[in-house]
Amino acid sequence: MITKATLEIGVRRMNDHVDNTGPPHHPAVIVEVGDCRVEIDKALAPLIQQMWLAEIDTCQSCQEAKPGMAWIAFPDVEELMRFLQLVTRYESGIDTLYNRILKEFAGPTSAPAWEVELELWDEGFVYGEGVVSLAENLGVYFPVTDIPVLIQRLEEFNLAPSQ
Repeated sequence: MITKATLEIGVRRMNDHVDNTGPPHHPAVIVEVGDCRVEIDKALAPLIQQMWLAEIDTCQSCQEAKPGMAWIAFPDVEELMRFLQLVTRYESGIDTLYNRILKEFAGPTSAPAWEVELELWDEGFVYGEGVVSLAENLGVYFPVTDIPVLIQRLEEFNLAPSQ
């Protein structure tokens, strides 16, 4: 469930690592689900909305963090795995979303493979020997061309009768 604290943590992390020399900000829109109201990159807004409706928490996102690749950060492994479980469906063949996510079959694909990244850094202010304060950022990079099918799969889940 998305909470105000989750959003504040995400904003804090995002602001702590802003690189003003990097790529320009993308056009954004307001996404509102329940009590949460956040500005999201326009191309990712429908996907993030469907994720939140499916009770998948996110921390940050970027519609094109790398050329042709979108990025979404998650507060923990459970949220990332819930997202992956809901959007991954078995499809035979090399050039499938299934194969780009799991990388099970070698061969040419029309879009790049997904990348899951765990970034660690020390937030501590004590350097040298001593206690460290590790922080993490868990995210997934995926082709922007996959966004429509991800939205569709999450919409199907969100519209399905509860079991």
